Amino acid sequence: MRTLLTDSILATVLCTAAAAAAAATAAPVSLDELTAAAAEIELRQGHAQEEASLVGRMRKYRSGDELIAASDVPIVLNLCHDRGRLSLGNHLNAGALLPGVAPTLSTAQRTEAIVGIYAMLMSRAGMVLDVAGDQLPLPPAGESVLVRRTRSSLPGDGRYNVTVVHEIGGQVRVKAVKTEAAIDASKAGANAGAHDDVDGAAWLREADPVGTWYEMVVSSAPQEAAVPDGMSMKGWLSPNQVQYASVGEARKASSACTPSHDASVDQPPQAID
Repeated sequence: MRTLLTDSILATVLCTAAAAAAAATAAPVSLDELTAAAAEIELRQGHAQEEASLVGRMRKYRSGDELIAASDVPIVLNLCHDRGRLSLGNHLNAGALLPGVAPTLSTAQRTEAIVGIYAMLMSRAGMVLDVAGDQLPLPPAGESVLVRRTRSSLPGDGRYNVTVVHEIGGQVRVKAVKTEAAIDASKAGANAGAHDDVDGAAWLREADPVGTWYEMVVSSAPQEAAVPDGMSMKGWLSPNQVQYASVGEARKASSACTPSHDASVDQPPQAID
């Protein structure tokens, strides 16, 4: 028994020492810059030890194109740095994402539902950034570091443990786990009421329970130039229900994808028509 206890204590001391060493050698890194330069970002959400209940992936290109998938099902394509809001909801994929429901929906309803899923994925990405903050310690490759955080936009929303893992391959894994319940209604209310027209106490009742976790995996691979013009758009719809045969045809359909002759003039948001 004494040997077992000694071994256990020694293991705890070694783990604590390793964590302290990783924190001491961790260099600050901008999560915003990492995500902006990443070729792919993966999102997960869950509670306690359960498997992820939401999985999304975003592929990013040097041209500013973004291809977003829910799990492995492509659902939205943004082109040209989102200048033209060229989002094409793939209504043919609605059956995989909305089993048993999609056949009862009109094309417009399917597209709306998929755009709603897209918005949910983006909100989860925003949650990780909100909790983790822009500046995070990046440990040496193969190591991890733990920091404590509160949400910058809603400081009354309890506390989170944020683990930053720098994997050997270069990718960075950021996991935020809620460890303490929301308790400060006055702080939450000052923010939530301004945006959602709800009082702080009501917002706190709807806040994520302890054990909820969000994870973002940021790829270290370099971005490709752009989504290929030849990529098929069969079954995809623009916001005003127009179909295009390929990405190249969709690009040509909007002036937002054409560089302005006057770089000082911002182009207004335009949808494909």
